Amino acid sequence: MLPPASPLPTPAVPLAVEIVTFGFKYGLPRKADLVFDVRFLTNPFWVPELQPLSGLSAPVRRYVLEQPQAGRFLDLVVQLLELTVPAYRAAGRERLIVALGCTGGYHRSIALAEELAGRLGGLEDASVSVIHRELRR
Repeated sequence: MLPPASPLPTPAVPLAVEIVTFGFKYGLPRKADLVFDVRFLTNPFWVPELQPLSGLSAPVRRYVLEQPQAGRFLDLVVQLLELTVPAYRAAGRERLIVALGCTGGYHRSIALAEELAGRLGGLEDASVSVIHRELRR
């Protein structure tokens, strides 16, 4: 039996965690390390007054985040990142790209990414940023 691996020294530079939102209909982000499909949530696109709004707007965020599965999903992703970020840092990684995708990348993924970024704000030895790929279209 092999002895347990000794821990690697933690790099001085924080791990840059980039949360990228995208629409599956436009393809996956090429450099994503972790990809989460959030199409299991009810789509605000089908609510006429929410359709023209993005996940950055309060009504869409409320619609998405009030779904019981949204909170549980976010809790699990936060737990996964709290577990893995120190290991990515110890392995010498400088950047981790976490992608959240829905159909068009305009409602659900954006609302969840903004909430996730807020929850990860206290993540030790990591900086968090958000990029909404489809808002540039």
